[in-house]
Amino acid sequence: MNNKKNAFTLAEVFNHSKNVGKNAFTLAEVLITLGIIGTVAAITMPTLIGSYQKEVYATSLHKAYNEINQAFIRLMSDRQVETLTEAGLNSQANVDTFAETYFKYTQKCTTTKAPCFADTYTFIDGGSATSIIADSTSYVLPSGASIRVLYRRDNPNKVINLYIDVNGDKKPNMLGRDAFFIGIYNDGAIDDWDGQAVPMTKDRRDAKFGACKNGSATGWGCFGKILNDNWKMKY
Repeated sequence: MNNKKNAFTLAEVFNHSKNVGKNAFTLAEVLITLGIIGTVAAITMPTLIGSYQKEVYATSLHKAYNEINQAFIRLMSDRQVETLTEAGLNSQANVDTFAETYFKYTQKCTTTKAPCFADTYTFIDGGSATSIIADSTSYVLPSGASIRVLYRRDNPNKVINLYIDVNGDKKPNMLGRDAFFIGIYNDGAIDDWDGQAVPMTKDRRDAKFGACKNGSATGWGCFGKILNDNWKMKY
């Protein structure tokens, strides 16, 4: 008696199979869904990857900035002075001595960019930036960033042009992405540069930003834009 109650009739089995078929996905539907997912991923993934890479570059730049800032603070503290020229940074030879004393480094490059920097660099717009990057003494920091500390006494009171590639000679080797020009001023301030006094205003940094992207310019401007945007690469 119990077995009869628990059994299914042929009609019930048939109806059940029809209902299951109605609730399942066909192969065509699965393939269409996968195609849609693939298309959306192909559209969005490059943007997501690009945003992540920008965040990595900006974070690495901030870390290097802190290390650079501490080196100049220690120099002035050790010499008990208020300016970098009073601390003795009045020639390239003295700047080189400072760099080797106050920065830890794993590699030193003298007459060539390699292996501290790449052989070629570009602007964001694709133009070549190689000619504005001099072959001079450079260093690879333990973080993997490379720096070139060049004595350049420009008015108003800029003492050093510091060129940095936050991931050394690795790609993309592009000004405004992994490579930047930074101005070191006589009072120890670190900023961008537009030929005027520091600290630079937000408007002056924004006005200089175009020179970073433009292949016909000098490469200054991107560092100031990142300062304005609170260490975010929003361009």
